Formats: sequence, structure tokens, C-alpha cells
Amino acid sequence: MKAFTKILKKTGFDSLQPVQKIEFLTRIKESANMRGRLIETFLVEVLKQDADPIVRHEAAFVIAHVRACKRMIGSLALHALCISAEKDQSLIVRHEALEALGEFPEPQALKTIVKFITSRNNDLRATARISLAKIQQT
Repeated sequence: MKAFTKILKKTGFDSLQPVQKIEFLTRIKESANMRGRLIETFLVEVLKQDADPIVRHEAAFVIAHVRACKRMIGSLALHALCISAEKDQSLIVRHEALEALGEFPEPQALKTIVKFITSRNNDLRATARISLAKIQQT
């Protein structure tokens, strides 16, 4: 992943303004040609490392969309979303990561989602219920 971080810096993504980063992420979401491990790794690194919580939120959203469109397997993304849902300092990132986990009907996602079913935070609790219902429908 350190090599990929260097690529992010070398390509200039790190130096973009947040609105430009979000536009870039939106292009990934909308492009059917952007798929596979490289895109997954890129999105995971943005989710884990970007300084702006809105950009991290958008990365989680795009991960969910790309996964729903079957454009990634998602093993790296699943792990990163679980960590973000549990530990990100921003509530909005935690919410979006938790919602994105609804696209991963796998034990690791379920374990994380279930932790929030009884959360004291109303938003996280509601999001966990939505994600759990989504998985149960698959």
C-alpha cells in the first residue's frame, strides 16, 4: 500500500482540492470501464488516508456503488469499510462506511453491522438496521 500512496502523490490526487477529488471519485463511479483491483485499492487508500472527511465519505459511497455494479470483488474494501465504520473520527464517514457494508453479504460485514444495531448514536443505529435489511434481502 505504501507504493500506492506514492502513486497517489505522484499523480497529483493528494494535491487536488476536495471538490476536485469528489469529481474524480464521481467519474470512477460513473465509468463502467473502471473496475478491478486497481480501482478498489485506489478507493480504499482514499477512504483510509484522505484528510477531508467528505472525501472519505464519498470514497465509501463509490465503493458501495462499484461493488453493487459487480466491478470489484471487494476483499480490501470490506476490511477498510469495517475499520472506517468502527474507528473513523468523522460520524459522516462512519455512517457511509456502515451503509456501504450493506453491499457485502459476508460474515465480516455482518459482524460490524450488528455491533451498531444497539448503538447509542441514532444515525449509526438506523444505518446499521438499513444495511442489515439490505443484506437480508440478498
